[in-house]
Amino acid sequence: MVADYAIDGNRNNDLFDCAHTDTTFSYWSVEFERIETVSHVIVFFRNQISKNFRNTEMRLLISSTRNESDNNVGTDCAYYDGPPESPSPPVKISCNHPVAGKFLKIIHYFQNKLVLCEVEVYHV
Repeated sequence: MVADYAIDGNRNNDLFDCAHTDTTFSYWSVEFERIETVSHVIVFFRNQISKNFRNTEMRLLISSTRNESDNNVGTDCAYYDGPPESPSPPVKISCNHPVAGKFLKIIHYFQNKLVLCEVEVYHV
């Protein structure tokens, strides 16, 4: 599915409304219009109880440049162990402290596909 589905404003967590990767140990990233100071992220995961175990082991990284983001360089905002409750309500992942940058990258350290239905980034 298209990566943009995670930022299209559609909070529906049906498979066909979600972004998902084709590989395991993957990532999803977004570039902000300008440098923002991120305080937390709300993630809407796919709402399928039998697949909820996949929503684990995610690192939220904030980077200043595309090169840094591409090379996993930046400041860790948070780490999400998961999994969320089933069925999955939206999950608020708060940064350890507000982090400034232009790129958010969600790195999935679990050996399964990453599925994000909506990602909302909140700044200070």
